[in-house]
This record gives sequence, structure tokens and C-alpha cells, in this order.
Amino acid sequence: MGYEIIRLDTNKMVMAITDIYDENYFRINLWGMIKAHTLALWGIDEIDLGPVLEVVSQDPQSVDSVEYMSTWQKQMLETPFEEFLYNFRGVLPEKCKKFSDALGAAFSKIDNSPVAIERLTSETNYERELCDFLSNSPNGVWIE
Repeated sequence: MGYEIIRLDTNKMVMAITDIYDENYFRINLWGMIKAHTLALWGIDEIDLGPVLEVVSQDPQSVDSVEYMSTWQKQMLETPFEEFLYNFRGVLPEKCKKFSDALGAAFSKIDNSPVAIERLTSETNYERELCDFLSNSPNGVWIE
């Protein structure tokens, strides 16, 4: 289970992709999208992940637990980014930018946090790639 995200062209049509390595294609699993969504909400201060950073700073192994980022899964519905939680829909460029900006704000918090640890920073690499993908999708995306 997961999400296949494909860029739209200037006519708002799904771009043709040649394979899974195509620059117009991005795939993320369900847990990765929940983590990205949680980070984005934290980036805009909709939720507080301060306690999570404190736990991770004291126990670096806790970063391996999907639960540390999915605790707020129920809060994700009816948020500014809910369209990224559903398949088979187009997402407008403004929404892609809003989501990538929120992710960027979260990464800035992680990178500049006094309790941030290298492992937590490296564990968000895939979500950072999603942020870059969305910020470079000027016509929006289609999510399957």
C-alpha cells in the first residue's frame, strides 16, 4: 500500500512516465506519507512534536518506531493537507507548494533543534525528497 505521485503537465494531464526512476514519478508508502503529513503539521505549528524530539534525544533507538510519528494520525483528517492522504485525486500546485513549504519548515526545525540528533535528520531523507518533488511540480500532481 502506498501512494504513486505523478506530476501534471501544463494541461493538468498526468505526465507519461517511463519507469519508477522517472523524474515525474514519486512513490511513498503509507507510513512515509503519515510521517510526512505529521512533519508538515508540525512545520506549521498545528501539532507539537517537542516531546517526540526529547524522547528521541534520550533514546535514539525510538526513531525506529513508526508510532513516534503516527501518534497524531487521527488529527490529520480535516487539515490543510488532507488531500495528500487519499488516492486517485489531483492536487493543485498551490497545495503542493503549501505542503512542501510546511515540510521545509519542519526540516528547518529538525536541523536547528538543540535536541535534534543526526539519526533523526537522516531518517527524514525520503520525506525531504518528497518535499523537493512537490516543490518542483509547478502544475500540481496526481496521486494514485
